[in-house]
Amino acid sequence: MYPAISIIAFSTLSGAGFGLMIWLGLGFGSDEQLSAWVSLIIAGGLAAGGLISSIFHLARPDRAWRAFSQFKSSWLSREGVMALATFAVFGIYGLTWLLTENRPVGLGLLMSLLAFTTVFTTAMIYTQLRTVVHWHTPLTPLVFISFSISSGGITLIAIQTILAGGQLELRTLVYGLIPLIFAGVVKAIWWQRAAHTQFETPGTATGLEHLGKVHLLDRPSGAPTWLTKELVFVVARRRATALRRICLAFGIVAPLVLGLLAWNSPSLLLTAILVFFSLVMHLIGIFAERWLFFAEAEHVVATYY
Repeated sequence: MYPAISIIAFSTLSGAGFGLMIWLGLGFGSDEQLSAWVSLIIAGGLAAGGLISSIFHLARPDRAWRAFSQFKSSWLSREGVMALATFAVFGIYGLTWLLTENRPVGLGLLMSLLAFTTVFTTAMIYTQLRTVVHWHTPLTPLVFISFSISSGGITLIAIQTILAGGQLELRTLVYGLIPLIFAGVVKAIWWQRAAHTQFETPGTATGLEHLGKVHLLDRPSGAPTWLTKELVFVVARRRATALRRICLAFGIVAPLVLGLLAWNSPSLLLTAILVFFSLVMHLIGIFAERWLFFAEAEHVVATYY
């Protein structure tokens, strides 16, 4: 399918924002006022920025409000409702934390649950599509959630370390890097499954396979259409392999190596620089992973056309 930049930016940025909300709601992060302000602003900014970017993918952005009207049947509508609910609780939690200098435990747990559910509903928009065999697997929500939690954790590491003048706590490093390793393993399993997935044939695409081998006599359309522009995209195997390496190198390996180097760094300034670049590398890796997520997905329409 065509990898729209707006959707890639949405899933990458909002995933990191909601992931940071999950960590903050569970009580992680410093209780100092400056750290609270920065953490809340970055979490809300990433999540909101990602959601706003997704609107530009719509043909009529002014009608985006209609997406909330089909909550009972549409995962897209559920995503919108859950995002609004998360932001509402996030706002109350943030104000309470800043005004009282105390973090309400119950409200924090609710915020984490809502943020987790929002990421899950985003993943289910793609998981539910039986017409895209790569996406139609329980591994897809696991990939989205694991990368969201890992990116949120690395963001929190960067915030804590930079605001602390380069002082990196071992506990902070551990809770940020363990989810990263898990995310890398899950994505590797997802790719392995995709490599052995049977694509649609003209017979299965048309539902005429039981009558014998189906041959294409003529194309359904002689000119490009919306379907062929949006649902048909061919990515070269060489490019896909290169992007997978970028995803693993930038998204998984680099943050791990930079995190370990930061822990053993003799300089506080160097530690702060290393954790900042580990976050930048991780986001680049996720961006590459999301581009491939769409580019390698073969919709049944591609076989039919």
